[in-house]
Order: sequence, then C-alpha cells, then structure tokens
Amino acid sequence: MKPYSIALLLSCFPVALPLCARAAGEEPPQPPQEAGAPRPGNVQAVLNGDLQACLDFAKSPDSSKIIYRWLIESTIPKETLEQLGKNGFLSRFAGDQEWMEGFFNSGPVPNIGLALEKLAALYRRDPKIASHPLYRKLATATALEYARQSDKEMNNPKKKKDFHPSWTDERMFQTYDYYRTSHAKGLLNPVFDTLDYWDMRILTGRGPGDWTSPESLTWLRDNVRLPAQQYVGACWQAPYRLHNEFGESIHSGASYYAPFDGMFKGGRAEMTREVGAVCGGLSTYGATAAIANGVPALTMGEPGHCAYTVRPDKEWVPAYSLSWKRGCHWNFYGEKWSLLIATQNTFSDKAARDLSGKLVVLGDAARKAGHKDRAGELYRAALEVQPINFAHWQQYLDWCSREGGLGRNQWQEVSRQIVNAYGKDYPEIAWMLLSGKVYPVLIPLLETPQEKEAEIRNFHQSLDRMKPANWDFPGALAKQMDYLGGDEAAAGTMMKVLMDEHMKSQDYVAPSLVWCSELTAAYPSLKDQFYKSVASAGSDIGDKVLEQLASSIIMQAEKTGDIQSFQAAGSLLKDRFHPKLPRFDPFPGELLSSGGMLIPNSVHERYGPPWQHWGVLEACGGFFHTNNKEDATEVKVILPRMGELSGIVVVSRKSHVERGDGTVVEVSEDGSDWKEVGTIEKMQQVQRIDLGGKNVRAKYVRLKCNRKDYFHLDGILVYGRRLA
Repeated sequence: MKPYSIALLLSCFPVALPLCARAAGEEPPQPPQEAGAPRPGNVQAVLNGDLQACLDFAKSPDSSKIIYRWLIESTIPKETLEQLGKNGFLSRFAGDQEWMEGFFNSGPVPNIGLALEKLAALYRRDPKIASHPLYRKLATATALEYARQSDKEMNNPKKKKDFHPSWTDERMFQTYDYYRTSHAKGLLNPVFDTLDYWDMRILTGRGPGDWTSPESLTWLRDNVRLPAQQYVGACWQAPYRLHNEFGESIHSGASYYAPFDGMFKGGRAEMTREVGAVCGGLSTYGATAAIANGVPALTMGEPGHCAYTVRPDKEWVPAYSLSWKRGCHWNFYGEKWSLLIATQNTFSDKAARDLSGKLVVLGDAARKAGHKDRAGELYRAALEVQPINFAHWQQYLDWCSREGGLGRNQWQEVSRQIVNAYGKDYPEIAWMLLSGKVYPVLIPLLETPQEKEAEIRNFHQSLDRMKPANWDFPGALAKQMDYLGGDEAAAGTMMKVLMDEHMKSQDYVAPSLVWCSELTAAYPSLKDQFYKSVASAGSDIGDKVLEQLASSIIMQAEKTGDIQSFQAAGSLLKDRFHPKLPRFDPFPGELLSSGGMLIPNSVHERYGPPWQHWGVLEACGGFFHTNNKEDATEVKVILPRMGELSGIVVVSRKSHVERGDGTVVEVSEDGSDWKEVGTIEKMQQVQRIDLGGKNVRAKYVRLKCNRKDYFHLDGILVYGRRLA
C-alpha cells in the first residue's frame, strides 16, 4: 500500500515530510536551507530530467533525511506511521541522519515497515538507543535481521499449516538484551566496540536455536574468552567424536545427545564440548563462541564438510576449512565466499555506501514514476560511486532487463562495466552477473562468431588473480563454450582464447591447460592446435613445454601453498606416471596423501624436475630432489583433508639411500604445532612408520634431516581414515 503518488511526494516534500512529526504529535523538523544547497522541492529534478541537479542534491548534507523520509512515507501505510510515531520513536529516527543511513545502507531491507516496527519495539524497551551510538547500531541490526528473516519465514510458500514462527519479538528481545547487558558489564571482546551496523547484523542474524539460547551464549561468553584472532582455533576445544560413550553414531540424529539432555547448564555449547561432535558441531561451536563474545563469525558448508570463518579484524579468516568451495550459511546476496568479501568491502566504505544508496533510492523513485531513462542514469551514477555494490548491480540489471530497452551496443557496455568493476578482484562475481543477466540477452544479439569470441575474450582479459579465493573457472569455461555454440568450432575458439590470454597468468595457466587438455580428449582433431599453442609459449615440442609449464606451475604452487594448481599441473601429465615403487604392504585405510601437496624446502631442478613431485604422494610414485645448500633439509606434505593416520610409507630411490639417515617424521593439525611420531635412524628403500592405535590426527606431515646434504625420495604415502 502506497498512500501517496511518487510524483506528488517528489514535488511536494514540504507537504509530505511533516507526517513523520505529526504522527508523533510534535512540530515537524525543518531541514536547513543553506545558501546554494538544493531545496526539497528541487527533488523534482528526478522527474523533470535535470540529472546534475539530482546528483548535487544527493551530495548535499541533509539529503539523507529528505530522501529516506520520503522512502518511509511512500512505502508505509498511514496507520503504521501513526503507530511508529508513538513514544516519539519516528521523530527521533527521522531526525537522525546517521541512524537512517545506517538503517537503509547496511544490507537488504525487504520490508521497511516491519523492520521499523521491530526497531520501535526495541526503542520502547530501551529508549537510550537513540542517544547511545553503539546500542543504536545493535538495536537497528537486531531489528533489521529479525524483520528480514521473519519476512522470509512468513512468505515461505513451503511453510506448513501448523507453522510456528521462530524469529519472534521475544527472541529478538533476548538477542538485544544479551549483547546490551554483556557489553554494559564489560564481558565482550573489544572488537564489539568497533562494529558498524552491517557488522552487528552478522551477530544478530545468527538466528534462534539451541546454539543461540541465552544459556549457550552466556556459557560460551564466560568459558571461551579468547583474543579475537584465536577463535579460528576454538573449534578444537570440543573433541572430534563420531560415536558417543554409548556407541551411538552422530549420524543417528538426536539419539547421539539424548542421554545427556539436561546435564549441562551451558546448553548445547557445553554439551558439545563435553560429549563431542564432528565437523558440523565443531565448526558451529567455534563460530558461536566468537559470536557470543561479540566477534563476527559464521559457519560455512564445504563438499562433505562444515567449516567456519571469523573476522577478528578487517579480514575474514577461514577456520577448519578444507576447500575453497565454501558456502556461507549467513549471507545477504548468496552463499559464495567472494560475495562475503565483496560485501565486507562495500559496507566498509561508508561515504561511498551512503551516496550510492541515496542515488539508488532516487533511481527507484524515477522508475516507479515511469521515468525509465532517468532511473537508468541514476543507477549508473550509483555504480560509478561504488562499482562493487552487488545489490545495486542487481537493481540496475533488473532495470536493464525490464525497462531499459537496451540494444546490442548498450548491453556490450554493461558487460564492460561489470568486468571493469569485478574482473580483477572478484572474477567469480563478474561471471555470476554476466552469465546470469547479461550474456543470455547479449550473446544472441551478436551476429558473427568473431563478435562472440571478442565478447568472451573481453572477460578473460579482465582476469588477473583468483581473488579472493579459487572459484569454478572450469565451470565458467564450459558455459562460455556453450554460448559459442558448444561444438568443435567453439572448442577451438575457447582453446585459442585461453592459450592467448592465460599462458603467463600465475593463477589461470594451470586450469586453462587442464581444460584445454580435456578438450583434446573430446575433440582429438584439436590436439595439434593444443600442442602447437603450447609449444609457441616457449619450446619446440609440446611435451617439453608441458613439462616446463607444469614444473613452473608446481614450483609457484609450492611457494604459495596452492593445492589446486599443484594438482592441476600434476594431473596434466598424470598419464606419464607409471608404477615405479617396489612392492610393500600398505597400512590400513585410504591413501590420504593422494590429492595432496608436496613442499620441499629446496629443489634441484636438474636432478629432479618439479613436475614429478605430484607422483610422490600417489600410489604410482614420483620423485623430488633437494639441493645441498640448506643447513637442514625438510619436505612438508599437505593432506587434502584432516585424517587419523594408520601409518606412513617412505620410499627412497635405490642409490644414496643413506642420505635419509636420521630423518625425523612429524605431524601437525594446523601446520604450526608439530609432534614427532618417528625417527628413521637408518633409511631403507622402503621405510614403514606404524601409527595404528596411536590416535594420530593430522593434516600436515613433515620429514626433516638436520644436516647439509641432498635429500630425495620416490614416495611419501600417508594412510588412514579421513575425519572430514
């Protein structure tokens, strides 16, 4: 329900604005009329075509009050406004520019009226929020998240007939009171005092449940008090335990914890630390421990695993994470990790965030009034102010699709704007927007294969590094090939683009080579093109270049700890790894080292080409050879997942076996704290280290020789069972 016409409101601000104050029974606040400042009536520029006047107005000091008052009045029914005006809430809110900017520019507000009703309820409960900046942010964030989730909950088409809402006002009051009281008593981490509106929403949006009950939060606050940076390891306070003391599997559901119901005053949190859990419970324990102490954190889904992430300062730090394929359980715009990082950087820039937000509201107003061209100009202006604001891109692309009437050249310009905004630092987001909104419209408008190739190439030319983490680049390539026709000609075009654009790329050369190599399996006629393209990158025949490129990729991957590139480069030549290890009895369980990464502290490329490092961790065997210039020699193995080890088999080459004498074998869960599990006094060609029954958990294995000499092995094979 919208009680006023947009045109009337925009042209008659002095008439529309007093409603906020009249609803509260007070005199209407009057915006100052400084010399040269745009007056409220000039907002008509949104409709009459004077774009510069509109831009100047948005930049003026008091424009936020005028714009957001209009947004409130044009969105919320008069009866609701009157209720909001009781106890003076609406006049306090509408008279505070910083408060309104924090409310409207800290993330999505799908139901403004509901969010203000919940904020008004908190204001009635604690009127001091209007004058206390930190508690004002806390109350606003709590209201926004409970309104957002409640609105989603109530409008869920799949909700059952006997549905009972969980995002209730009672739980909202509990959430606010917990942080308000804890902070007043000095019990929260100092990070809490630095949080802004959007940061607070991460804490309050955790949602109702056993983990966020007052009992669990209070217990975590009082018993897991750590420096903010240490919450990334808080998960290990609880034991990893698949079966409880009575033999019940955690996968059996509630029966795992049923015997312990009512035994712990600290609720689910204390029960988890005493009884145990697997990755899901451990990660939830770690994340909720941080949240309970006022430090932003959230859980994440990974393939076959649950992890979490903590933001102790300005950067998000993954915790108990085994993969770059992360899905954030709390989010505004989608689960992808890159969206979390981009959202963080968007809301951290307050000046750009607020100006861009005002321009979008004005664009919405013009759009609703039927002034579609002005709406598009205002959306573009907002994106010029803050190019990485994902919500504003969504709004603009929706306008482009529905009302923009864009032709081919205009869609191409939109494509260029996206890659300029996101391609370098957030390539995954660039691809999300292009593949979701732009290419389905643009590609059919391109008439020739050359035009389509140029469009795809434009995307690849924007790529620099895989930031802020790896992403599904091969999936994007497959979709691009479909856009080009999905046939052999399209495959050839894709190969040409990749070989042209990524052979000197640190992050994209390995997946590009692997993907092109896989194309040759599907289209054998492309093998010559592939090898010629590879050869032209720096050698006379394809095989040697592959070895050189694979070695280069592996060396770089070992320096940066990039398992994905290490594996991609190794698998590119995996057909050349033939079984070479002598026969031996493996230890029980899986070969945990397979798919992992080898990192020697030095490499002698003449005696041991780095591309052979891949096979050292596989059943086939491989080879590595260090130099003799280091005071001590060591080689580290990063397993692809945490495991409980049953044993390690170390395989040396037949010659110079004695160079391994005195090797110390160590393991670690985090790569920092190491535990010795064996010493090889006199190296044999096959050396077995039995760890069965010793409860050795590790994600890292390290072999050390404390002398200055060469060191070389054909295999380091780690066996056991995966823990996640």
